[in-house]
Amino acid sequence: MTDESDRRAFEAAWQDIGTYHAADKFVRAEHILCGHSEKRWIRMGRYYPEMKRWYYSGTNERSQWAQVEGDEPTHWMPLPKPPEATTATKPFTFADPNAQLEWERQRMGEK
Repeated sequence: MTDESDRRAFEAAWQDIGTYHAADKFVRAEHILCGHSEKRWIRMGRYYPEMKRWYYSGTNERSQWAQVEGDEPTHWMPLPKPPEATTATKPFTFADPNAQLEWERQRMGEK
């Protein structure tokens, strides 16, 4: 895919917030991507049904709660699945502590 086709596919994935089916309990709230069409922001957030409020993760605003009327998202999309682990990303352990010590020495260029 080209950058332009990637951008179009991403934009096409946005759904109207009215189509979002929030969890019925606080403990089941899932993170989603939230967007506001007029204010042009994108945030990761979740909706808490007991409080009837949106919470945004990782914002630099004074509060991460949607406290201002009209600050609720107008659109949403699910978060992508995490990447699959590959051989390069899988953590490994050494059954023999001496083998780990040897590996670390080789990695550091020691003999």
